[in-house]
Amino acid sequence: MDREIEKLKGDAQNNSVDVLLVEDNSINQKLFSYYFNEYEVSFDVVNDGFEAIDILRKKKYKLILLDIELPKMDGYNTAKEIREVLNVDTPIVAITAHDIDDVKEQCFETGMNACFSKPISKIELVGVLTQFLPQEIFSNAIKRKADIEKVKDYQTIDFDYLKQISMGDKVFEKRLTEQFCEKISENLNMLDECLIKEDVAELKFVAHQMHSTIFIMGLRSKLESHLDAIERNTLNYEQLKARIGIISLVCKRAREEARQFLATAG
Repeated sequence: MDREIEKLKGDAQNNSVDVLLVEDNSINQKLFSYYFNEYEVSFDVVNDGFEAIDILRKKKYKLILLDIELPKMDGYNTAKEIREVLNVDTPIVAITAHDIDDVKEQCFETGMNACFSKPISKIELVGVLTQFLPQEIFSNAIKRKADIEKVKDYQTIDFDYLKQISMGDKVFEKRLTEQFCEKISENLNMLDECLIKEDVAELKFVAHQMHSTIFIMGLRSKLESHLDAIERNTLNYEQLKARIGIISLVCKRAREEARQFLATAG
């Protein structure tokens, strides 16, 4: 395994860009971008598998970070296209909101080299980058230590994850909290609209997207089971309405507390 990784690193040394991120969630895009910029990692971001295939025809990368659940063409089919049609051997690392044990076999079958799950911690991402990118990229940045501070206790949100990934950066915490407020409002409106239209397919897609959004404010334990039920199960209208009601209540409380945090943030 170590020899295989070293070969993958060696084959990619001459590529012009470090990372291609294939991710449709805007919060995750900004989060990854923040990390990449902090470690001076060059990168491009695309929103779906077709965009990934198109850009890979024109540019080379040292590493591809690929979300499994993508619109238009999922990560599995995208990986197969990269390997079998483009004949590109760049390391591909899957990212998923699901349990790793549920997806890793299919990830490897479609040509991916590793996978890790959301929420994405800085430590996990740095581990992936140091495994597949040249070590000198991180020679200075990795020495930084986290400055995790205690914040006011809230009834709904939990800032532990946000404090961990921010490494004490107040501006980043404020920016991500603002993005959470915007994104969660958009998600709640979409859930209501889809329920009215009884558009189950779109409801499932919105529920999947919300997994990443709720992680930011520590809402996983409160909402994951309800989002999973919408995304994976066959529910009737009343069951969907009940699940969405709970999600809406928790998210609105979280949004209010996030706004309180913003009002007191320096």
